[in-house]
Amino acid sequence: PSQTLLKVSTSVGTVIGQFGFGTLADIVGRKRIYGMELIIMIVCTILQTTVAHSPAINFVAVLTFYRIVMGIGIGGDYPLSSIITSEFSTTKWRGAIMGAVFANQAFGQIAAGIIALILVAAYKGDLQGIQTGKECGVDCMRACDQMWRILVGMGAVPGCIALYFRLTIPESPRYTLDV
Repeated sequence: PSQTLLKVSTSVGTVIGQFGFGTLADIVGRKRIYGMELIIMIVCTILQTTVAHSPAINFVAVLTFYRIVMGIGIGGDYPLSSIITSEFSTTKWRGAIMGAVFANQAFGQIAAGIIALILVAAYKGDLQGIQTGKECGVDCMRACDQMWRILVGMGAVPGCIALYFRLTIPESPRYTLDV
């Protein structure tokens, strides 16, 4: 049950974020919202890497909470990225630019796979000879714990790079004309 909870938590947040941020962007403007959802994604990604086992908290519950909130930010990014991209693009290049924007999801997934392979190679000594989870000793558990935290944390790096550009983007001309 906890594996399923962790898998669907981001998707639940994504649906909420699409409706919430999409509506907010139509009401208060794209510029005021674009970047806010990225800040939510960055903060929740970093917070996920800090979750630890404790007698006082439920690890899965806290991680699920951060993943839902991160999903809200991701959900907000979908409509805002597509709206802003299409509103700033000329009709001649709109399709190509929209395709490039959403192709970055695939590039991110490929990068995550490559980083995972690098991490497994880096921690190879701690993982060799382990066939099942029951055989995983202290060194193996430490390695696995560090690997998932590094992998998740690296997901915040592209967002941190893009944050400046998102916060300084002007209001789209089409939204300004409509309002």
